Amino acid sequence: MRVKVLNISELKTFENSKFSKVHVEGLIEGEYPQYFLFEFLKDNVKLLENVIIGNYYTISFNLRGSKLVKDAKEMFFVSLVAWKIQ
Repeated sequence: MRVKVLNISELKTFENSKFSKVHVEGLIEGEYPQYFLFEFLKDNVKLLENVIIGNYYTISFNLRGSKLVKDAKEMFFVSLVAWKIQ
């Protein structure tokens, strides 16, 4: 997916699990622009070292989803977990 990088969040590290992540805000331009938030997790955070905001990249990712039931209401969450950027 060819994406214009709009923003890169600061590194978030979670103490107990040695887990880290960075969010990358991306845009697919066109008649109907589409905005996406990609997550780079753990070792894949290093892939962002040379990424320049405003440039276009191809991002490969996995789609992850989860379901949460709270107070008899169902909520769904979807994440785009990136593993490659060129």
